[in-house]
Amino acid sequence: QWEQDELAKKQKEMDDKEREQAEKRRIALQEEAARLKNLQKERQQKQDEIAAEKERLRQLEEEMARKAQEEEMERLKRLKEEERKRRIIIEEQEALEREKQRLA
Repeated sequence: QWEQDELAKKQKEMDDKEREQAEKRRIALQEEAARLKNLQKERQQKQDEIAAEKERLRQLEEEMARKAQEEEMERLKRLKEEERKRRIIIEEQEALEREKQRLA
C-alpha cells in the first residue's frame, strides 16, 4: 500500500508539473501573440503614415505644377502683350517715317 501511495504521489507531482509547464507555455504564447499583434498594429500605423505622407507630397507636387503652369501662361500672356505693343510702336514709327518722307 505504501508503494502504491508513493507511486500515486509521484504521478500526481509529475501531472502537476506538466500542468504547470503547460500553463507557462500557454501564458508565453498569449504574451507572444499580444506582442505580435502590437507589432502588426505599429506596422500598420507606420504604413498609414507613409501613405498619408505620399499623398500629401503628391498633392503638393500637383499644386506646384499647377502654379508653375499658371505662371508660365501669365508670362506668355505678358510677352504677347509686350510684342503687340512693340509692333504698334514700330508701325507708328514707320507711318511717321513715311509721312516725313512724303512731306520732304
